[in-house]
Amino acid sequence: MTNIHTNLNSVMDMIIDSKLEEYELVLNEKLIQLERKLLTTHTNPSHEILQQKEVFELLGIGRRRLKNWVDRGLKEIRIDNRVYYRYTDLMNFIENPKI
Repeated sequence: MTNIHTNLNSVMDMIIDSKLEEYELVLNEKLIQLERKLLTTHTNPSHEILQQKEVFELLGIGRRRLKNWVDRGLKEIRIDNRVYYRYTDLMNFIENPKI
């Protein structure tokens, strides 16, 4: 019975090690992608106009939170059916949110 437990523990350790290696590879790939993105991003985005999806990605927020911010005073730029935001407006709102 002890051999079965020892073998089972050994197999579980191998599976865990294998999964950890897979996760490490995925994490490293994501870090490389992030580094590339940071290197290609403008160094001074303060004058940039951002699309909604860029705001979602940049700040890690969803549509509902952004809508809430607009309702509380965040300025948006509407052109046809598209909505844009100034980087400076976003940063000012985040630093001084209107309640």
